[in-house]
Formats: sequence, structure tokens, C-alpha cells
Amino acid sequence: GSMLAEEHADAVIVAIGAGPIIPKLPGIDLPHVVWAPEADAGEKPCGQKVVVVGAGAVGMEAAIDLKKEGKDVTVIELLDNWSSLQKSASGGAAEFFAIIKELELDVRLGHKLLEVTPTEVICEDVKTGEPVHIPADSVLLAMGGKPRGAVGEKPPLRAPRAPHGPPDRRLRGQEDEGGLHERPAPDPPRFRRQH
Repeated sequence: GSMLAEEHADAVIVAIGAGPIIPKLPGIDLPHVVWAPEADAGEKPCGQKVVVVGAGAVGMEAAIDLKKEGKDVTVIELLDNWSSLQKSASGGAAEFFAIIKELELDVRLGHKLLEVTPTEVICEDVKTGEPVHIPADSVLLAMGGKPRGAVGEKPPLRAPRAPHGPPDRRLRGQEDEGGLHERPAPDPPRFRRQH
């Protein structure tokens, strides 16, 4: 309560973490299927043949680490392009691409996860509709997270303006977003927005 009122914040982003997005698919609850960040943090053991589901930054980071540890890693990504990685890695995507190339990481774009069995991952090549079987003794889910509870995902689009904003806006008496700055001169009352 009161702390937020005093801060005049536009948005408060509560970082209570995210739960993994887990699709309801056959075999998804098998013990060797883990959420990628847990495997990456070493909380969950990882086998030698690993399939990472999701080619965003989280999935690729886990895949790169495991590949460097000498494991046999395949990444499958539902989309047939790199937009997941480009969105989630922001400026770091080029660096990811360089490492993927250097490690010769097996990334299969346009592959949709259908089923996990104790020994393999079954996915569908989206272009051909053909099933693809990939041997796996560990499956890492990295399809993103969904916020736990109501969480502001995006910061406000406009940053608060400096006190000496453009004069035309000052005359119209538009309040600064969130009232973060004192106004240099009071506006004429007839222009002031009613609160």
C-alpha cells in the first residue's frame, strides 16, 4: 500500500518467478522430463542423450552448456524460424548463433513435440507432417514460463519525461506519467486535468 502510493509508480513489476509451460502430452510427466532451468542449475541430473524442447534463450543456454559437457544434444523448436531466440536473447542472438555453429549443435526448427517415451522423444516435422524419433534419456522443457499469479510483464512504454519537457505539452497541462517530476511553473488552472 502506502509505499506504492508515495512512489507514484506507473507499474510495479513483481518478480515472483514463473512456472514452466508444460504441455499436456503423453509421457510429459515421466521422471526424466525436467524443466530446463533446473537441469541447467544442476538441480536435476541429466542423461547422456538430451533433447531440449524450445529454442529460446533458456533452452539454447542449457543445450550449449550440456553440449560443452560432451553430451549428445538435440534441440527441437515448434517454429520454423529463430524468432524465439531473437526475442528472448535480445542483443545476444548473434553470439548464440556463433556458438551454435561452432559446437555444431543439432537444432531442428519446425519440429512439434508429440510424445515422450522412456527412451525417445517423438515429434512431428511440421513441414512434412512426418513423425521424427529422437533417442533421449533426458528431456528438458524450455517452452517458456507462465507468470505465477498476476504479474506485470512489460514495463511502461513511456519513461517519465524530464521536468523541462516540450513547452506545448507543458501548456496543455498533461501530468507527467506517474507525477514523478515537479513542474517548473504551475500550469494555468483551466488546463489542469481534473483528478
